[in-house]
Amino acid sequence: MLFMTLLFGICGFAHALYAYHFVSHAAKSATRYAGVRGSIGTNDGSCVDDGSCTTYATTTCVPTYVQKMAPGGIDPNKLTTTVTWLATTRTCQTASNAPGCTVQVTVSYDFNFILPLISGKVLTLSDTSQMVIAH
Repeated sequence: MLFMTLLFGICGFAHALYAYHFVSHAAKSATRYAGVRGSIGTNDGSCVDDGSCTTYATTTCVPTYVQKMAPGGIDPNKLTTTVTWLATTRTCQTASNAPGCTVQVTVSYDFNFILPLISGKVLTLSDTSQMVIAH
């Protein structure tokens, strides 16, 4: 009985570590996604005139990007993504997603243990990442 409890405990916490690893990776990936596509854009919807991207990042497309990258074992409906453009300079106060400004992405995930001894407990896993907008 002790061996089975130990085995299930190791498996449960390994699943929690797997979920946290995804949350950390998703925050970094989403920050890069928003940093590369951060420019306000032109009338035709492109980020800049060099054709490097076709759409610019918004507070609705970045969470969708995070949900689409969720692997097996992660429920995309329990992911919460918050995108903030930080106004660090005078230019960023008028156009917060302009090149040279900073984007911050926070990804949170409500992890439920499936172990019989601690089932029903919710562990909120969260990570935050920042990046200077390139385009």
